Amino acid sequence: MRPGRADGFVPASTDSLLEWRERVRAMCGLESRRIPWSEGRSWRRVGGQLVHLTGGFFSLCGVRAESSLPDLDGVEQPIIVQPEVGILGLLVRQADSGPQLLMQAKAEPGNVGAVQLAPSVQATVSNYSRVHGGEPTQYLEHFLPTHPPGVITDSLQSEQGSRFLNKYNRNITVQVAGPGPAPVSEVWRWCDVSTVLKLMNTDFCVNTDARSALVCSDWAVLAADGQPFERWRGRGGFGESLLGSFLIDREAAKADALGLSLESARNGVALKVSLKPLEELEGWRLSDDGISDCDQALFEVPMLRVSTGGREIRSWDQPLVRNYGESLAVLLCQRREGVLRFQLRASVEIGFGERVQFGPSLQEHCLGGVSPLPEGGKAILRAESRQTDEGGRFDRCLGIYRIVELAEGDPVEGGRDTFWATLNQIYESLRAPGLINNELRSTLAQLLPYL
Repeated sequence: MRPGRADGFVPASTDSLLEWRERVRAMCGLESRRIPWSEGRSWRRVGGQLVHLTGGFFSLCGVRAESSLPDLDGVEQPIIVQPEVGILGLLVRQADSGPQLLMQAKAEPGNVGAVQLAPSVQATVSNYSRVHGGEPTQYLEHFLPTHPPGVITDSLQSEQGSRFLNKYNRNITVQVAGPGPAPVSEVWRWCDVSTVLKLMNTDFCVNTDARSALVCSDWAVLAADGQPFERWRGRGGFGESLLGSFLIDREAAKADALGLSLESARNGVALKVSLKPLEELEGWRLSDDGISDCDQALFEVPMLRVSTGGREIRSWDQPLVRNYGESLAVLLCQRREGVLRFQLRASVEIGFGERVQFGPSLQEHCLGGVSPLPEGGKAILRAESRQTDEGGRFDRCLGIYRIVELAEGDPVEGGRDTFWATLNQIYESLRAPGLINNELRSTLAQLLPYL
């Protein structure tokens, strides 16, 4: 099979996907520039909030937290309020070469590199309802109604709890019969799953929404032989450790075990979040140039004017969150009682309606520098990549994601908010809403090339 077939198949070469992305980037010609808030053609400050004139999309609001945790009690900040449940949908088909995904090379103003690989459908209700008056969302019919034919997985997963207020997306994978729909333009292509997974740890290549949708999908569908990690059997090393951690006590290691632990953590935390006008937020400066924290240690929200040839509409204005530093997410793992286990941490975040979700072992926002690997022992860096947060809401917000294996028996710092879980427990938890946070899902996605 060669590029250019009518069914849009791309051979198993990461170079071909990267070249395709570059062609789409040149075709889209995405440009953005900062403008004053007052020049935003579709945005107005109303009642202490920045809102879209249609009443759709999202609003930028102020919030204040009251909590039993000293670090969170009294915190005030701007936050994105978007009650709509978006769709992060993947179409998959079976071919002689193995499973294939319909991927989208999506242009977003906040992406490093402008274009990154995205799900088949990545859209909010306002997008696919065409509130902006733009073109229809392609392939939407495969993900509606709520439980469409061929659905493999369908779960509600949260956005970043530090930036969104109780925001969820449907992470859904749907299998199509036969060759499936043909790509409607150069922006979409059918790609070997194995090729896409090889790019998971390539910097700024696969966007956060695709990483979330993939890690929440059925790993048996993504694995070439239908048996996750089985190719590592008898080969030793990290791959076989993943296999053992995935297979152990599969019937017993359901999400309930982690869910009960998280319920206990939630019961130990009080958190009440109330709206507050942007201009009244303590520690924040509001002007026509945007809003920013007075110490310039967290983030700012400027207004950008965007133009591109690769979206439903060709030009628009919108606010984007821009961090002042890079973030860091580190997931520690270690053989404990002969089985590879991962250290999860109960993460309390201002935007979580559930108050607490599982996050990686270490989760830091807006670092002044990059934290090193844990000191001492024989830590092995198993995966690392730099990615940007979702480019439709964040302006080049850079994050570093790491998976680090510690030597068996080495002491590990922990506490009442940490939990050691097998890979199978984590996998089962990915099917439930409100258990695994966005940062942990992006970190876990770095394990998918081992499938």
